[in-house]
Amino acid sequence: MKSPNCVAMTLALVMCGQWVLSGVARQETNASVKAIVSQARSYVDGTAWTPPGAIAPADIEQYKGLFIADVLRKAGAAPWQPGAAAPVGDPTPSQWADPSFEIKGWTVVFAPDKAEGLTARQILGLYRKPGDVVAQDNRVGIVVDERHTISVSPKGGRVERSYWSFGMPDATEYGSGATFEQAAKAMVAKFTVRRFAGAS
Repeated sequence: MKSPNCVAMTLALVMCGQWVLSGVARQETNASVKAIVSQARSYVDGTAWTPPGAIAPADIEQYKGLFIADVLRKAGAAPWQPGAAAPVGDPTPSQWADPSFEIKGWTVVFAPDKAEGLTARQILGLYRKPGDVVAQDNRVGIVVDERHTISVSPKGGRVERSYWSFGMPDATEYGSGATFEQAAKAMVAKFTVRRFAGAS
């Protein structure tokens, strides 16, 4: 039963502001994808990447980038020199988010300026696959399934599994499918998405 916050839309199925992607769930068949997703999931609700105390705002961006680098390195998907300055070292979230910034071993599969002609549903279906790294501004995360990303929380550095990068507007706030689609596309098209060269 749908909650009062949910509404049926003709352009797609929507569940409480989240797309319900149709079709058979994607199979994580590639070894690199499995390794990346497994490593990311292993940190959720754990303490290995939780700071012992409050983390300074100036350090949060670097902390987020180091978490991603640690996960990818353990999964064999970080072919750069650890601890060195980018572009040969660990990229920062803002570097992951910049589609013009080259990251060794990773290909940009979607950038905000490539959204023309695509619907919000197409963007999510084609450019949010397990193992992808998704970034916007000073935040970066790893897609682990059709609706979730694992990243360092902007509030204190805790590792969390969330709808971040999949977030959708509340359909009940829009009077038509067209206006909802416009708002939905704006939300999902603002991220840069990269895919490991070994995972394609």
